[in-house]
Amino acid sequence: MHPRSKHWHLLDYILVRKQDLRDLLHTRVMPSAECSTDHRLVRCKLNLHFKPKPIRKGKPLKNINVSKLSIEEILAKFQADLEKNLNALPDLDNPTPENLWDNLKSSILKSSEVTLGYTKRLH
Repeated sequence: MHPRSKHWHLLDYILVRKQDLRDLLHTRVMPSAECSTDHRLVRCKLNLHFKPKPIRKGKPLKNINVSKLSIEEILAKFQADLEKNLNALPDLDNPTPENLWDNLKSSILKSSEVTLGYTKRLH
């Protein structure tokens, strides 16, 4: 309150972008303990709307047709092909877990792509 005019002055503001002005619901000044200051706590209720996260349409992942492993002939062919790929791996002089995993993963994927193939999409 001003000492002479006895009117309240608005000293504190809330800054809002022009595009968000319509989301502003209610603004008021909260009464607080007098601490020899003209400032008051200003609170504001907002109704914010956020845009949904965009859906990325990338290349779909290919799925290996593991249901073919239930056929004995294909299972035997897959095991033989996997064993051949694992034996063909080069011997590493200092094998790290990452190198070993990459070699194992590539051998399994290569064998399964050749022997089992990919699932066909139904739609």
